[in-house]
Amino acid sequence: MTSSYNTKSNKRRSFARFWPALVLVGLFTVLVGGYVMSSENKTDTGKTEVVVYKTPSCSCCGKWVEHLQDNGFEVEVNLVSETNSVRSRVGVPQEMASCHTAVVGDYWVEGHVPADLIHKLMAEQPEDIKGIAVPGMPQGSPGMESPNPSKYKVLSVGDQGQVEVYAVRAGQSDAHSHVFSTPVDDKSNDKSEHPVILIAMQLSDAIANGDIKSLRSLVSPDVLIFESGGMESSLAEYEGHHMPADMAFMKAMQREVTSQKVLDLGESVTVATRSRVHGMYKDKSVDLKSTETLVMKKVAGQWKIIHIHWSSS
Repeated sequence: MTSSYNTKSNKRRSFARFWPALVLVGLFTVLVGGYVMSSENKTDTGKTEVVVYKTPSCSCCGKWVEHLQDNGFEVEVNLVSETNSVRSRVGVPQEMASCHTAVVGDYWVEGHVPADLIHKLMAEQPEDIKGIAVPGMPQGSPGMESPNPSKYKVLSVGDQGQVEVYAVRAGQSDAHSHVFSTPVDDKSNDKSEHPVILIAMQLSDAIANGDIKSLRSLVSPDVLIFESGGMESSLAEYEGHHMPADMAFMKAMQREVTSQKVLDLGESVTVATRSRVHGMYKDKSVDLKSTETLVMKKVAGQWKIIHIHWSSS
């Protein structure tokens, strides 16, 4: 019969004999774990992968994707009917909202953020930042190049919700863009980050995606709509007349914004957008120049569209 002391001594000797191997296994696990953590967003090509969520009709989002690809990122694009739920899921504050949301590594990226700043974010891996954003759709930001670019801010959101300026950039011009036909008052020149720009994009997406719920959340019930030489004096009237045809038509189209201006008069804001609309509809090729004028005012603290004027040629 073996004594208790001898049993404990044998266990000690067994542990002493095997502990170097256990240490090596533990060290290997840490190293492998560290490699996986640092490489989880790397593709087989060695490029950092950015996962983008955008609506099918957003052309400026597509241009931003091309900007990322041209600057060394591999991009996975996920088409969604709306991006609000994506922002909510990944933790983007509503005041940071733009027209697309992306995820890279442990961070979210909202809007038209320059690619070099995403490279910087991934190189530094700050622990106190959840994501970076360019709120709204500033003219001159990547994918929103414009003949009238403006300076814009890239913001960071911290782990406690704190917002700081991550970078300030000068907008870039695009020789292929066109200036809106009528100059707007100087008060409007620095309104590219105005929240109504995002509302205009959301209206376009709602129509193209047949999203009646989103459309109703953006448009006042007593909206006045001018379209195709006719007039509709309420949202209900629009829903019963032109809306189904508009949704079917825009679902088949690609829309490229060529210029956009905001006139802020305090109590109301006007957004004037010129775009190219093209595609195939009912077996016919379509290529139109479209002009949209939206007038908005705040109702219970939220911007609502009270007047729409659409025309095309």
